[in-house]
Amino acid sequence: MLKVTYLHHSGFSVELNQVVLIFDAITKVPDCVLDTGKPVFIFVSHVHHDHFDKDIFRLRKLPVPVRYVISDDVPLAPMEDTVMVSPYEKLTLASEGGDKLHTKA
Repeated sequence: MLKVTYLHHSGFSVELNQVVLIFDAITKVPDCVLDTGKPVFIFVSHVHHDHFDKDIFRLRKLPVPVRYVISDDVPLAPMEDTVMVSPYEKLTLASEGGDKLHTKA
């Protein structure tokens, strides 16, 4: 299954069988996207205000695992649930359901 929801501006969510992926969310993410019971991976492509808003960290309160994959141009202190990535870096993340994600330019 692949369910894509347009959020706003450059923001999208993609629901897969085992995880939900959220990209560049700068507005409130609707409950219909979050109420799946699936782990959530949140991606931030770069630091511009129309692609990154610190409000995304409020999603840590969800009753499911939440992980962040954020461009290294975003000035953030290291956090356990956050991975900073550089251009062309390949990263494998495993959700509790066993899905693997590969980020690669």
